[in-house]
Amino acid sequence: MTQVLLLGAGASFGSDSVGCPPLRADLFDTLAAFNPPGWGSMPPQFATQFRADFEAAMAALGVAHPHAIPPLQRAMAAFFFTFVPRTTSLYVALAQRMASAGWNGAVCSLNYERLLELSLGRARVQATVGIPTNAAKSVELCLPHGCCHIFCEGVRGSSQGISFTGFGVSTDGPVVVISNPIQHRQRIENDAFPPVMSYFEPNKRTTSGTSFIVGQRERWGQLARVRRPSFASAFECGHRTSTSGNRSPIHPGESSIVPAHPPEPNSTHGRKPTAAVDRAWFFPGSFTLSLLQYAGNSDSERNAIPAPAAAGVFRRYWLAS
Repeated sequence: MTQVLLLGAGASFGSDSVGCPPLRADLFDTLAAFNPPGWGSMPPQFATQFRADFEAAMAALGVAHPHAIPPLQRAMAAFFFTFVPRTTSLYVALAQRMASAGWNGAVCSLNYERLLELSLGRARVQATVGIPTNAAKSVELCLPHGCCHIFCEGVRGSSQGISFTGFGVSTDGPVVVISNPIQHRQRIENDAFPPVMSYFEPNKRTTSGTSFIVGQRERWGQLARVRRPSFASAFECGHRTSTSGNRSPIHPGESSIVPAHPPEPNSTHGRKPTAAVDRAWFFPGSFTLSLLQYAGNSDSERNAIPAPAAAGVFRRYWLAS
C-alpha cells in the first residue's frame, strides 16, 4: 500500500508566517523586485497582464517576445532557489513526523522551490526522484513541473551567445541537481538553458529535460490512478503559524535528493480512496486542474471538484500527534 501526498502552491505559502513563496496574485511584483533587469523591466501592458493572470500573461509574452522567456525563467528559478525553511516551518514539522513514523510513501509537489526537500534532508530522510521506495527513512518525490535546481546536461550554451524561443526549443539528456548556492548562481547566470522547470503558463511547457518531465508526469499518473483513488476535494492550505524567537534557518545546501536519469501529480480527510493508494490527502492549491489532467480524469470529474476550502488542513491532518 502506498500513501500519497500532493502539495501545491498553497501548502508552501501557508507553511510559515514569513519567508514563504508568494501565491500567483503577488508573484509578478515579487519577481520584479528580485530581478529588476528582467522581470522589473517588463513592458507596462504585460506587467498589467501578469498582475491579473500570470499564466495567461506568460503565454502571451511567449508569443509576442519569445526570446525573452528563457532568461526570465532562469531568473524565476534563482528566485525560488532562495527559499529555505526555518525551524518553525510546517514542512520541517512534516518531515520530522515522517522520520519518526518511518513514513515511506510518495509526495508529489507542483512547486518550484525546495522547501520540502530541504526539510526532509534536515530530518535525515532520503528524498528520491524517479525511484519508488519502500525503505525506512526514504520518501519518493514526484515533480511533474520540475524544480528550480534540476538541470539538464544534454545541451548547454553560453547565456551571452545563445538566444532561443522559450516555447519552441526543448532539450533532453541526463539531469543533475545543483544545491550549492554558488554553483547554482553560476549555472543560472552562465547557461542559456533554464533549469528543468515548467513554464508558469497554462500548458506547463518545458525547455530543458523533456524526458524527465514526461517521466515525472507519467509517474504522477501511476500514483493517482492505482485502483482509481478518489478526488473528492481540493484544499489550499492558507494556514500560517506564529513564530517564537529568532531561530536559525536550515542551511541551503542541506539537500538529499537523488535524481533518476530520464526517462525514467483529492481526497477529503477521513475518506479513504478506493484501494492500493490507501491514503491520498492532497493539497494542490491553485494547480489542481493541471494535475487532474495528468491523472486522466474526465471533464465531468474535474468539474465536480469543489472550490478550495479548509485553511489549515496541512497542520491538522499531517502534523497531529
